[in-house]
Amino acid sequence: YLQAAWIAYLERLQRSQSAAATTALLGREPLHADAKFCRTMRSFRDLRKKLMKPDDMVYRTFKEVLDTRTRLENKLEDMDKKLDEMDAKFEHNIAAMNELLQKNLKYLKHLS
Repeated sequence: YLQAAWIAYLERLQRSQSAAATTALLGREPLHADAKFCRTMRSFRDLRKKLMKPDDMVYRTFKEVLDTRTRLENKLEDMDKKLDEMDAKFEHNIAAMNELLQKNLKYLKHLS
């Protein structure tokens, strides 16, 4: 439809131009475009492009939200791993301190 309308419009312009060229003294003039028709065709093409493509802003925002969620999940996993490591080290250090205290108590009992 769009191509047919555009071709018909160009043919009409060329016919009117050739009719004007036979009577004009200059011969060839540039095609005079109908501003209303051009505006209508341009707005139709813009509308068609918007309907054919997904909304880039919504798509970009959705992608940023997904990327942010992925980054936060990765950071949370890293923090959980670090907390588990710290907890294991803490338990190991407490166990080592308890052993040392038990040895010190035995030594003190042995001295007294």
